[in-house]
Amino acid sequence: MSRVKIKKFVPKKVFKAIVFSSAIPILIFIAISAFVALVTSQSVDSSFITKLLYIAFSPLAYGAVAMIFAASYNWLAPKLGELEIEISDEGNRE
Repeated sequence: MSRVKIKKFVPKKVFKAIVFSSAIPILIFIAISAFVALVTSQSVDSSFITKLLYIAFSPLAYGAVAMIFAASYNWLAPKLGELEIEISDEGNRE
């Protein structure tokens, strides 16, 4: 077992990771919601479209919040101490 210290996060990379990881489930949710709205033959009103747009843009908001967290970690980590992760390399032994 060895310990690795996380010294810094790159906010742009954190943003991309959050956007890509949250976009897939949200797009699936939007597709299912649109399908259910069409199948149940409910009238699609402006509030439904507003909700779908809000959900569609939520990955960008999550990414922006993650960038703020990454920047604050980069600023505070040298003062308060970095995160440490304990890893094992048992799978790489031959």
